[in-house]
Amino acid sequence: MRKRMWTRQLRWKARQGWDPDCALESDPADLVLCFGDTDAYEAGAFEALRAMFPKARIVASTAVASIQGHAVIQQGAVAAAVGFSYTRIEASCIQVGAGASFEAGRRLAAQLAAGDRPAGILLLADGLGVNGSELLAGLRSVVPAGCTVFGGMTTGAFGSPSTSLGLDARPGPGNAAAVGFYGPRLRIGDGTAAGWDVFGPVRHITGSDGNLLKTLDGRPALDLYRRYLGDEYLGPEGHLLFPLLVWPVGHPEQAVVRTLIRHDDEGGKMLFAGNVPEGYLARLMRGSLDRVAMAAADAARMAMHALPADAGPGRLALMVSCIGRLRLLGQKAPEEVEDAAAELGDAAGIGFYSYGEICRSERDAEPQLHNQTMSVTLLAEAAGHG
Repeated sequence: MRKRMWTRQLRWKARQGWDPDCALESDPADLVLCFGDTDAYEAGAFEALRAMFPKARIVASTAVASIQGHAVIQQGAVAAAVGFSYTRIEASCIQVGAGASFEAGRRLAAQLAAGDRPAGILLLADGLGVNGSELLAGLRSVVPAGCTVFGGMTTGAFGSPSTSLGLDARPGPGNAAAVGFYGPRLRIGDGTAAGWDVFGPVRHITGSDGNLLKTLDGRPALDLYRRYLGDEYLGPEGHLLFPLLVWPVGHPEQAVVRTLIRHDDEGGKMLFAGNVPEGYLARLMRGSLDRVAMAAADAARMAMHALPADAGPGRLALMVSCIGRLRLLGQKAPEEVEDAAAELGDAAGIGFYSYGEICRSERDAEPQLHNQTMSVTLLAEAAGHG
């Protein structure tokens, strides 16, 4: 039995490999999380991790940019190895077929909840090939209420037509993976914040299918976007700068933000990173650099406040921010990570920029798929002995 939970951070650089190059055979890792670019995986980043941590479950995904400590990493890969003292993990990965995201979530949950009830679940999925809203809904339909679900939807390079994810294997497209954490000593603290502002009139979603938006106020959604935003929208990745806030009629407290992934010029349809239900209301959003960056610190403070007081050392902080925030912040992106990391003390921070953040907000009792947020989840074990 280990004396306490531990974490170890590593970074992959071209022609250098992982630094540090380590294998803790006397105290083997239980879980390794890895986020990086395609070049790193093609150069053998996953295989090198497997050689260093032969007994660990390894979750590896692509990312437009990764997070480690106070830094945003846009080349290579980052990893965090975690060893638990009292917590057991189980993991599962499945290929998600077209239109089968809800059932995929149910299958993952059924595999993780077949025995003991998990205290928490890390959920990751292909950000372009999987409907995150449906995946999470399927998982939540099986997992008991009160289980903390967190994670996000993977990305690739800006403009990439695919993203990849793997469990104990080099990442591939179309996958969804879940890691369950079991044991009474696991402690979790989570927080999320956005910092974006709404503008323009309230619109009615008059036509949609899951995460495919067809019409707003009875008109092709893309036409309205173009007419309202003009050249700002038509610029490179400009759609990432103008997400959509959606909420059910009469319940603004249930509002969630949705990021546009791609659009159909001929049909005027728009594919978002989460569901945009027909009958909901919607407003356009835009962000200011300062407010968006400062929101990351708010998310970290929420997570620290939510972490029980008996949480011990060796903490892991998973930070998942949105690709739209990266596009807006540009060279200022490290500021939001620095602001968040400053609130997290000595927790080992790792994460990535996503197509959707799976987390709870202050108003949500259960996790939701959010966009344009920074989410922070702290994992620790209760201090003490025995």
